[in-house]
Amino acid sequence: MLTIVEAAAAIRARRLSPVELTDRCLAAAAQLNPVLHAFNVIAADEARAAARTAERELMQGHDRGPLHGIPYGIKDLFAVKGTPTTWGCKDFENRVIDVDAEVHVRLREAGAVILGKTNLSEWANFRSPHSTSGWSARGGLTRNPYALDHNASGSSSG
Repeated sequence: MLTIVEAAAAIRARRLSPVELTDRCLAAAAQLNPVLHAFNVIAADEARAAARTAERELMQGHDRGPLHGIPYGIKDLFAVKGTPTTWGCKDFENRVIDVDAEVHVRLREAGAVILGKTNLSEWANFRSPHSTSGWSARGGLTRNPYALDHNASGSSSG
């Protein structure tokens, strides 16, 4: 497993491509998400397209900065145009917003590659009985990847 700094260095040194890194992350998400419940939405096609764009830009000498080609997951509290934004709530399962949250805009402009939307406590509400558990009706209980008998806790559990 690479840190973001190590992955960015490997991409710049052309020892690792954004496409390869994204594929590795998507494979890990597909394998682990049924157990961890870290993602509410995995946007594999969009991630691969963004990774191909990042790779092409980097090969042409256009480096947007240290996050260019780095995959990430965004909390399902933030809008990503064309992708469900549920706030961990089943009532919003089909709620698609037609604008992007500023944080996503900035990450996209930096060349980062969105993998999908991460799980969170339902409604991201600190007053909810589930706010400290990381449980939501939409995504279930997010497990700690280092200790599966523990939950990841908190509003940003995914």
